[in-house]
Amino acid sequence: MNTCRHCGAKLSRLDKDICPFCGGRNPLEGSNYQTQDLTKSLEPIEIEEVKYKSKYLALALAIILGMFGANEFYLGYKKAGFIVLGLTVILVAVVALLKAFVIDNILIIIIPLAIYEVMHIIQGLSYLAAGKKDKRGELLR
Repeated sequence: MNTCRHCGAKLSRLDKDICPFCGGRNPLEGSNYQTQDLTKSLEPIEIEEVKYKSKYLALALAIILGMFGANEFYLGYKKAGFIVLGLTVILVAVVALLKAFVIDNILIIIIPLAIYEVMHIIQGLSYLAAGKKDKRGELLR
């Protein structure tokens, strides 16, 4: 075990630049002790870049474009997005047929679409809860 040339404290092989006791620079200078560079013994780690989905963007998409399944498409659930889009087309067609042939009242259009949109807003608010994940299994951030 080597000692610091400034304060005489016992040093380990990792204390080659600064003495942890006195703060002196190059505490092992002048001794025959060679420190080891531990970074050369480690293999480099390749980091895969992960793009996290935003729960706030998912919420905004659910509120603004939820009727068209935009939030489902954003989170990677394409099948669910197409189902929501198809249900919207069917709902609009049924409401339009009712308006044209059965009842001539604007509430026939507004009430079902408003209820349908409220369902998407509630779904969007659920994205703010902890533990919600996208299609890849990554947590929403």
